[in-house]
Amino acid sequence: MVQRREAQHGATARKVRHPVTRSKRSLPIYPTASEIPLLLSACEHERDRRLLKLIWWTGGRISEVLQVRAGDLTKHGLRLTNLKQRQTREKHVFLPAACMSQLREWTAGMGPSQIIVGRLSDGERLTRERAWQIVTTVSKRAGIYKKHPNGDVRPLSPHKFRHGNAVHQIEAGLPINVVSAQLGHADLSSTTVYLTLADPHRQELVSRVTF
Repeated sequence: MVQRREAQHGATARKVRHPVTRSKRSLPIYPTASEIPLLLSACEHERDRRLLKLIWWTGGRISEVLQVRAGDLTKHGLRLTNLKQRQTREKHVFLPAACMSQLREWTAGMGPSQIIVGRLSDGERLTRERAWQIVTTVSKRAGIYKKHPNGDVRPLSPHKFRHGNAVHQIEAGLPINVVSAQLGHADLSSTTVYLTLADPHRQELVSRVTF
């Protein structure tokens, strides 16, 4: 009888769901605008420089950037396939004139279906793993490492450039809804975390104001 009660108590205890305490969300880690020239200088191949520029300029996820073709170039930017949405759809990323000038130079003579940044051997699409390797190798060569919340110090990965792009645009004065559209976020709340990262820059600007 006692064993039966203990068994019933154990079954009841297993059904009880205790609330899970979520740890505070860590802020994204990213390269600063001042570190980008150092990273570009550390690239051994022009292809690698173009890869870093594309993930920095567009803020695209690495899988989105790797499939960009010459035909995706528009008058004012690039069409990227937004791979994060449940239903795959395109997003249009507007780019400054200087970036567009370089993109037109890169794609001159390319067919519409040709990958903009491909393999050195045959121009075909790079794998996500190879692109990751290129970025981390360049980061190590440039001596740029970032400290993570767990204390680890690691080189940059491609997704960190997406975070850096968002912070850089906010610091440049772009409205949060514009940055959200550039990144292809479905929810504005996904973009607001970058406001905290841009706060030091905002504080510096406000300090110049006199009342």
